[in-house]
Amino acid sequence: VGKAPCLLILGEPTHDREDLNEDERRLPDISKIRGYIVPAGYGIIIKKGTWHDFPVSVGPEATVFVINTKEVVEALASMKEPSPMDFGDCYKVRTADVFKHIRLKFPDLRPIANWFCSLNTSDVTTMPRAE
Repeated sequence: VGKAPCLLILGEPTHDREDLNEDERRLPDISKIRGYIVPAGYGIIIKKGTWHDFPVSVGPEATVFVINTKEVVEALASMKEPSPMDFGDCYKVRTADVFKHIRLKFPDLRPIANWFCSLNTSDVTTMPRAE
């Protein structure tokens, strides 16, 4: 939705990994977190258990449309303010509270965002690849 791309941070699911202990399964694996640019007008579907944050603008104002299950909507609506939670299939952690010694940093994405903004969506196959 909208005319500007956004940044989406995703981490591989950990809840079903056999190589992690029970406590580790309740947290994202920092080594498996990646940032992705989602072009304007595109959508994604993420696998259950995928660690994620809401999409954010990487340049011009971005408009996003998010669809959640009824259970997730009810869980989020029951919160008085943003905070960690464990309610049904909605489990939220604040990574800054859990990983105090780690700060996630990504390269400056404005050049890529500007490139996407100048694109005709039919040309997305020509997207530059990150090294």
